Amino acid sequence: MKLRIFCLLLVFTILLIPTGCQNYKPQLDELQRQYDELLQQNQQLQEELQEALDELELYQGTGIRVYSGIQPGVIRNELMEEVVLINKEATRNPTWDELMSFLGQDATDSMLYGPQLLCGGFAEALHNNAERAGIASAFMAINFEEGIGHAINAFNTSDKGLVYIDCTGDDTHSTHLPGYIYIGDTGSHDTIAYLEIGEPIGHINIGLSYGLDYSDYEQWKLDVQAMIDRFNEATTNE
Repeated sequence: MKLRIFCLLLVFTILLIPTGCQNYKPQLDELQRQYDELLQQNQQLQEELQEALDELELYQGTGIRVYSGIQPGVIRNELMEEVVLINKEATRNPTWDELMSFLGQDATDSMLYGPQLLCGGFAEALHNNAERAGIASAFMAINFEEGIGHAINAFNTSDKGLVYIDCTGDDTHSTHLPGYIYIGDTGSHDTIAYLEIGEPIGHINIGLSYGLDYSDYEQWKLDVQAMIDRFNEATTNE
């Protein structure tokens, strides 16, 4: 009789164990879900950290201070209205060709420079247009040793790295004045900007076959001067 009771108790205990575990299964599933979610968040944070480190390395030695998620506090016109940047989440770094294609279609550089639209307004417009087109853009405020500053844009192209673009237009509708010869002018105010600490900002019209380093801009100046010298020599000998 005692043996039978013991056997019954043993069977009853064995049956209770899996039943008790089943009661904890929803809690275990919830813990697993939370764990997976934390892993995903950690992975996202790691990617954002790596992106930030890559960006810091990109700007290292350039004298550029990087800010994110704030308005620049730069005026767009002489009415003292400040620039308002629009940033879209679904943007990506373009290739060089994609950036050139976008600039070719964008009309910001054709707008007139004047009291109603200063360089900050041009950089604001190009930034916002690029973001709306799915292209990640940076607004850059430049301080000079003397005089007022300047505003341009930066794009981190996936194949050629950091590219500075200055789309500030002119105060006339035409890029050509009668009686003048323009060397290297492509008929657009979109230019590659060249920045070097302690050096004047340089510009080369997009569409010309020069690199992106400041030394390339210096070579462009030498080439332009050589063309001017040849022209002057030719006209003098006529």
